Amino acid sequence: MSTSMPVLRTPGGTRALLNALGLAERVLQPFCVENGRGEDMFAPVVCLLTEENEGLFTKQDVTKAMNRVCDGAGSRFFYKFKTKRKYGRADFIDEHWDGIDGLSCRQCDKLPSYRTEGYNGHSRIKWKEKNVDRIRVNCREVYRPLKTAMKKELQFVRFIPKPHKSGPFKYGGLVAGVSTSGVFCGMYVVNGYWPYNGRSRSRQQR
Repeated sequence: MSTSMPVLRTPGGTRALLNALGLAERVLQPFCVENGRGEDMFAPVVCLLTEENEGLFTKQDVTKAMNRVCDGAGSRFFYKFKTKRKYGRADFIDEHWDGIDGLSCRQCDKLPSYRTEGYNGHSRIKWKEKNVDRIRVNCREVYRPLKTAMKKELQFVRFIPKPHKSGPFKYGGLVAGVSTSGVFCGMYVVNGYWPYNGRSRSRQQR
């Protein structure tokens, strides 16, 4: 860690940074899991938005603080995107996110309705019953608890899609929120869940 970081030169900055890292470890580490074929599903991210114990309690507070750290970041964070992921064999958290409400998930409820159908001139791959079961288990053990844990500790929790003109940026979006103490905390979406080789496992279980 570089001692030249601005936050370390401000009163209480070191404590604020340690608290931010502790928050990320508590909320995110349990969900740093593999996707079913040995790849990381998420990559945690944490960023201090304030340096002088500035409380962030409103949308306006957060927007201003994020825009100060990265031009336009706060405005984009609260923008209401309308996105639809192209069909693929993997299952991604953003397909479930808005439909997750506590222990339930609308996406999981409608999974049996998927059938082989035409898609851009190609035959759509049909998930077998065991694949659907694995997707539901992964949502129940990873997606839903992750959202619950984030909403317990953070405010304004949401999914932000990958920018269209992001170049070689390898992540497929971000689930994140902000603490009232000014910590931006979330998970980059690295890979989708692969429901063909069994359930996801934590990195510690490998």
